[in-house]
Amino acid sequence: MRMKKLTVTALCLLVAFLLFGCGKQAQTSGAETDEMLALKETYPEYFGLSTSKGLEVYVWQIVPNRYSFGLLPGTNREKTYEELFGMNGVSAEEMRVILSSYDIDEEDVVIIPWQNPVSSYIPEYWIRLKDEDPASVEKRRQAYLEGIRDMLFAAADATTE
Repeated sequence: MRMKKLTVTALCLLVAFLLFGCGKQAQTSGAETDEMLALKETYPEYFGLSTSKGLEVYVWQIVPNRYSFGLLPGTNREKTYEELFGMNGVSAEEMRVILSSYDIDEEDVVIIPWQNPVSSYIPEYWIRLKDEDPASVEKRRQAYLEGIRDMLFAAADATTE
C-alpha cells in the first residue's frame, strides 16, 4: 500500500513538473511569436524573401550611433533607387528578430552600408581623409562592418551558447 502511495505521488509530481515546464516553454515561445507577429504585420516586406542567393542587409545612419536597417533578397545585380528608397528602417533589435525567421547561415547575409540621401549625417565610414592610406580606409571599413555584424548576430550567438 505504501509503495502504491509513493508511486502515485511520484507520478503526480512528474505530471506537475512536466505541465509546469511545458507551460513555461510555451509562454516563452509565445512572447517570441507575439514579437515576430507584430513585426510581420508592421514590416511584411521583410518576411518570406528568397534566400537562394542569400540576404542583403542595408544599413544607414541618420545620427551618430543610431542605425537603421533594411532587408532585400540577394541578387547578382545592383539594387534600383526604388528598391533602396522603398526600404523601411528598422532597429538592430528588430532586424535581429527578422533575420531569425530565416533558415540561413550568417555568412550568407551580406551587410551593405548605404548612405541614405535623405540624411545629412555622414558616418566616418564614408569619409576619406586627404592622402589617407588605402589600407587604413579598408581597415576602418572592416571595423565598421564587424560592428554592424556584431549588432545583428553577436547577441543571438551569446544566447545560444
